[in-house]
Amino acid sequence: MARDAGSRSKVAVYSSDKNVDPVGACIGARGVRIQNIVAELNGEKIDVIPYSPDLAKFVVSAIAPAEVVKVIIDEDIEKIELVVPESQVSLAIGRYGQNIRLASELVGWSIDVIGDETESTRKAKELSSGAKVFVEDLDVEEIIGQLLVSEGFSSIEDLDRAEVGDIAAVDGFNEEIARELKTRAAECLARKRKEAIEMLESMSVSEEVMQLPFLQVEDIVKLSENGVRSVEDIASLCTDEFYDIVPKAKLSKEQVDSVILESRKRVGWV
Repeated sequence: MARDAGSRSKVAVYSSDKNVDPVGACIGARGVRIQNIVAELNGEKIDVIPYSPDLAKFVVSAIAPAEVVKVIIDEDIEKIELVVPESQVSLAIGRYGQNIRLASELVGWSIDVIGDETESTRKAKELSSGAKVFVEDLDVEEIIGQLLVSEGFSSIEDLDRAEVGDIAAVDGFNEEIARELKTRAAECLARKRKEAIEMLESMSVSEEVMQLPFLQVEDIVKLSENGVRSVEDIASLCTDEFYDIVPKAKLSKEQVDSVILESRKRVGWV
């Protein structure tokens, strides 16, 4: 249950008996049961909502009376984005944000509401922005980049790691196009790696740093830009400091710990 005392409550109900309608049982014939409770609470509004173990269904019911066009769930940060008709954004949010706040408390996840027209505009911008990487690095037309982004490819590395068959499965692509894209991706990464190594050499980065396990060239470049250019410099870092310097590092915490530990071993600290 989620409650704004004296104003409104949202109550989720469930019955293990398939022959019992939990919402109807709580409301009662002609709403008699719920009306008696409302009277006892001096007119406080009560929304009785069917509970569902399916999070998407549950949140759609919780945000009523607004209609939901799409549910986007981010399990990593326990956040839900609800796309509703543009005309119903205010209805979904409720007066002073009451409806969305109670729905969020009931579900136990953070909830954002966005209009369908706004979502379409945002999606178009994301496609265009994401496609820019492929357009600039692979010298392909924007439509090719947008198709790649729409199929979940977000970087040149993604394309390089993918199987030819997976790329060829993109709508409008074939095996020939897929092989050409993989070739361009591999050449692009090799070129960037060479440029990065030349940059590191010009910045007097220790060769020992380049030999440490797990570190990628782009990680070493970021470290060196922040004055971390030797094994001893890395040995003096803690895990959080490493991530502060290289926030987009693809290394796991265990891998970063291994890099730091190995550095400390090489300088004789452990």
